[in-house]
Amino acid sequence: MNGNGHKENGKEQQTPTVVFLDNEQIDFLNKLNKEYFGKCGYHLSRNRILTELVNCLMKMNPNLSELDPDKEDLCHFILRKAKDAQKSCL
Repeated sequence: MNGNGHKENGKEQQTPTVVFLDNEQIDFLNKLNKEYFGKCGYHLSRNRILTELVNCLMKMNPNLSELDPDKEDLCHFILRKAKDAQKSCL
């Protein structure tokens, strides 16, 4: 990709991104890696976990203009949209 989401020479180019997480969030990502390693024998990096979460959100394509922050926080909005998307797949 050339920064606009396009591929260059058949390969996707990644944009380095810094994410600040607290210790509890890092511990959770490490726990997921340990579970995955125990099951599959392969490590799952924090970057890969976060990338897959973004990919899931992209597939769900939630419309944040539907979010009413006075009634629901972003986390619960996304969880509700994920449940709705799951129901539509059944």
